Amino acid sequence: MRLIALEKPTMSVDPEKLAAAVFLKEPIWNPRHAGHRSRTIIQQCWSDLSKEMIVDAETLKAKWKNMRDYYRAELKKHPSGKSGAGAEDVSNSTWPLFKCLSYLRNTMQTRTRSTNIISNFNSSEEADIESNSSHAYDVCQTQDNDNFTQDS
Repeated sequence: MRLIALEKPTMSVDPEKLAAAVFLKEPIWNPRHAGHRSRTIIQQCWSDLSKEMIVDAETLKAKWKNMRDYYRAELKKHPSGKSGAGAEDVSNSTWPLFKCLSYLRNTMQTRTRSTNIISNFNSSEEADIESNSSHAYDVCQTQDNDNFTQDS
């Protein structure tokens, strides 16, 4: 008995068309949009895009996630330009979709890194510790010198 593997039909998605179509469905990409938190609205947007592009919604979602993640990585590679820099000066990414997805820039926030280590010292305590440690170093040096002279 031979088993025949059923393959999913390969559906090609034009990334530029997808970027433009997603831009028009703001609840998908804009976390500040009122509909962004509603799964029903998001599902409806993907369903509309699926019908419009004649590609199943899961394929579109996967492609969109890949494009968005790659855009985020490109943003990290090319830090934002100096204040007052022109639009051309902001990034020199060679990825062709970088400009198509520029509407995502304000939604991509760099997060500040935090630590779970709590510093119990304030700056004056740190200065005291440093002066005490340098004093301890001086004392050790003096004792070593005294030992050296006694041995001689």
